[in-house]
Amino acid sequence: MITEAQKGDVIKIVGDMLRERFEGLFVFDPILVESDIDHDGDECWEVTIVYEGDIELLDVKWTSDLIRQLELKLAPRGLDAFDYLGCRFVEKSEWDALQDGRYFDEDLFEGIPSS
Repeated sequence: MITEAQKGDVIKIVGDMLRERFEGLFVFDPILVESDIDHDGDECWEVTIVYEGDIELLDVKWTSDLIRQLELKLAPRGLDAFDYLGCRFVEKSEWDALQDGRYFDEDLFEGIPSS
């Protein structure tokens, strides 16, 4: 499992990448890294990036390639002990609503078919 020091390293690397690319257009806070074990027993790291700013300026092409870019920066630092690396961007107002409990827990709907 990922250590707190490794989480800090990943957060710093992601933050540096975002600041370099978006140069003050967004506030990225918090950036979180969580580790879990999937159904196959493999370690998964999930990076959550909470952003505040004009979504029209969030370069989709660049952000969709962020995982590949991040993997290239993590491997030389020995931060590659995962089988899956995921990344999601969450708008600040949605993040605040989740933290305040204004959204339902997704797990409540697991197994319920959508119509």
